[in-house]
Amino acid sequence: MPTSCLFTCQMPIDFELQTFWAVEKIVPSRDTFFTKEELACEAHFAETIIRTSTRRFVVKLSLKPTSTQPGATEKVAISRLLSMELKFLKDSNMKTEYIAFMSEYESLRHMTEILSELKSKIPVYYMLHHSVQNPDSTTTKTLVVSDASCKSSTSLSLNDVLMIGPIIQDDLVLILLRFCKHNVIGDLAKMYRQRILQSIIWRETPEKQIKYYQLNTVTYGMASSSFLATRCLYQIALKNAEQFRIECQ
Repeated sequence: MPTSCLFTCQMPIDFELQTFWAVEKIVPSRDTFFTKEELACEAHFAETIIRTSTRRFVVKLSLKPTSTQPGATEKVAISRLLSMELKFLKDSNMKTEYIAFMSEYESLRHMTEILSELKSKIPVYYMLHHSVQNPDSTTTKTLVVSDASCKSSTSLSLNDVLMIGPIIQDDLVLILLRFCKHNVIGDLAKMYRQRILQSIIWRETPEKQIKYYQLNTVTYGMASSSFLATRCLYQIALKNAEQFRIECQ
């Protein structure tokens, strides 16, 4: 009769983990080739970034050198606001959270009202804004998002004339794997919020007069926002590399 043998071997769990990290070695992907536009966007950032006495970064939006500025969107922005007000009539919770979001925005001075006597007669690009619902959120179920892709009277949107900038952060997989290596993490709040070509239209209730606001900080929804935010973090690492070598790697 044929002879059979059953053999079982269990490796220590620490050995298994060592093998996993050997396979999933975290190597930052820094060797990236940039396009001419991405290089121009990086150069523009490096030349124009400043840091205030309060340690806040001030950046300029990177506009494409050959693009004309977008035209007027006032009529479209008012139409979108009226549409949002109709939705508020059907969803009181969304209305409450939307108004609270915009009120906080103004109280933090992330947007300021444009006085009528200062309102430019030149066509202004007003960014549209709308609600994104996240019912599973434990904090804010309503997020107000700006729309910088709306076409203007010149058939150009704000995103059409902005340089997007290169992707300078690591792949998502590498970022997630780093959570297993360090027991310290952080979250950035109110990062996207500066004021060139950034205006919106808003009022709390239909009974009130429509007001015109200028956003004072880089806002989400623009093509260049991701690069500007990530590049500011990278700038902090560059400036503090000698003092905090490991943390800035």
